[in-house]
Amino acid sequence: MARRFVPLALLAAAALYALVFDLTLPARLPTDADYRAAADVIRREQRPGDLVLVHPWWADHVRAYVDVPVRGYDDPADEDYVGVSRVWLVGLPRSPGARWREFVQSVQTVLHVQNVQLDERHGALALARVEVGLAPAVDVASLLPGARIDGGSVTVETREVDGLPRRCLVTQPRRPDTPLTIRFTTTLPGALRGRAGLVGNAMYEEGRPPVQLRVTVDGLDAARVDVPPLSTWQRWDTLSTPGTHAFALEVRTPDARALCLGAWAR
Repeated sequence: MARRFVPLALLAAAALYALVFDLTLPARLPTDADYRAAADVIRREQRPGDLVLVHPWWADHVRAYVDVPVRGYDDPADEDYVGVSRVWLVGLPRSPGARWREFVQSVQTVLHVQNVQLDERHGALALARVEVGLAPAVDVASLLPGARIDGGSVTVETREVDGLPRRCLVTQPRRPDTPLTIRFTTTLPGALRGRAGLVGNAMYEEGRPPVQLRVTVDGLDAARVDVPPLSTWQRWDTLSTPGTHAFALEVRTPDARALCLGAWAR
């Protein structure tokens, strides 16, 4: 007889847990007033080079209240922090699945920060400031005026790639199957690396061939990446050493699709 009551007891416990979860959920999620209060602090102290990281990644409603780039990642190492000198952490510590303390520790590791002060709460939101400890990045976009460009046009724009706005070199080949090449010689503090992604709706056009990127350093192949539809903001790296080198970024596409290209060194 007792065995018959075990499933019923488990079912009752599960139902009770679900009820408690539903009843307490509103208290663990921020209200619009919480978001506005946190955004007021960010706006009041805003400066160039600010970035907002939210945790969990889906908690990006603060985007509606601030004029600062907002990113949401499970892993803060997914952001490149080019041009970023300070990071605002906006978190929902009591939300389902949140690992706020672990996330903050990951940020400390990625940004080479010793301490993060978690000194503010706005309702269900936690807010912290982090001064980036990484060396400043040299952005290739700043070198574009002195670069030689063959086979098309290149502009510095903020475009949507993989669902987020990205500031990048937007390459537009003059003719299909004719490579567009950006050449420049400069002194960099470390290895050249970057990202590449299709712009806007081109990312979702399945069945089309990839756009190809080839990077050379002093005439030698240093990196290659194919960027097909449905791909993410793809990372590429070279092993170039600190110092002065001749670089070339070659983009080849069978059609007129634009490529969003990030490149930097630190």
